[in-house]
Parts: sequence; C-alpha cells; structure tokens
Amino acid sequence: MHNVNNNPFVLISAELSSLSQEENKQRTEELLARLQRADMAFKKVQGKYQGTTETSYLVVAMTASDRTFLEILGKEYGQECILYVDRDRLATLIYSDKVTPIGSFKLISKDKEPTGDYTYDYETNTYWSII
Repeated sequence: MHNVNNNPFVLISAELSSLSQEENKQRTEELLARLQRADMAFKKVQGKYQGTTETSYLVVAMTASDRTFLEILGKEYGQECILYVDRDRLATLIYSDKVTPIGSFKLISKDKEPTGDYTYDYETNTYWSII
C-alpha cells in the first residue's frame, strides 16, 4: 500500500457493529486523535471484516512497543482483534488470548469491490485482502 514502504503495520478500527453511526463516528475521531498524539504514522482506510464495513486505520508498527500500544488500543475500543502485517506481508490476527496467522496480505483489485473481507486504500483506489 502507498507510503507504507514495506514496513510492518496494524489495521485497527474503533467501530463496533452494535453501536450507532454517530457513536462509531465519535469513537473513530477519538482513535484518530490518539494516533496523532502518539505520533504514529498512519492513514485512513476502509475495512470489511466479517461482513461489516468500517472506518479503519493502517498504522505503521516498526517496533514491538508500537504493536503493543496498538493491541492495547484495540482492547480499549472493544475490538475482537487487530490485524498485524509484517515486512514480508504475512498477516496475523491478534486476539486478547491468541495469535492466529491467516495468510499473505495482497493486492486483489483496482476499482472493483471484492467479495469477502478486504481493506480499501483511498489514496491508491485499491483493494487488499488475505490470500
């Protein structure tokens, strides 16, 4: 994805399907402010996870402490998990009680929304998914 430069990253959202659109908007703004205060390199993306589309952030996670910080944020926002993608683009779901490798993070489409879970990069108009 653009501007990630093969660095490891985390995909994280503050949204919950059980909340209203307004509540999710507020939570997303809070998460954005926290990422800015932490001086993290990130960009806004759209994610689709288990059938739900949500505003997410792709956050560069260069160090173990970056990843730990993002894991804590995920828990604070009640997320089931966060998605970690390493330098080799191997993707892992990080839950509070387990870590599950799930495949490779790859470009799957330009301009056309795919079926299943994905990440949409607004900057490059591309869809990415786990293969």
